[in-house]
Amino acid sequence: ALPDPDKLLGSPQQIRAIQDPAIVNAVLDSFAVGVGRCFILGAPVIALGILAAILVRQIPLRQEIRSEEERAEAAALRDSPSPAP
Repeated sequence: ALPDPDKLLGSPQQIRAIQDPAIVNAVLDSFAVGVGRCFILGAPVIALGILAAILVRQIPLRQEIRSEEERAEAAALRDSPSPAP
């Protein structure tokens, strides 16, 4: 007879409390295989991410707050005579 599936999803203490050692070993082996597969499938994804980060073209950030146009506008406003109040 198979144990209740809800007990197999419990804590390690609940899994170790199962009387049949074959079921305990099957659950632990399944967990180990699942974790191993996550690493095996995740490693290429991580490698692709690192490769993409290395190959992305670096674009330098702007060194000034204002663009050339904004500086020209500010200079024009500064040099123009202010209207009399």
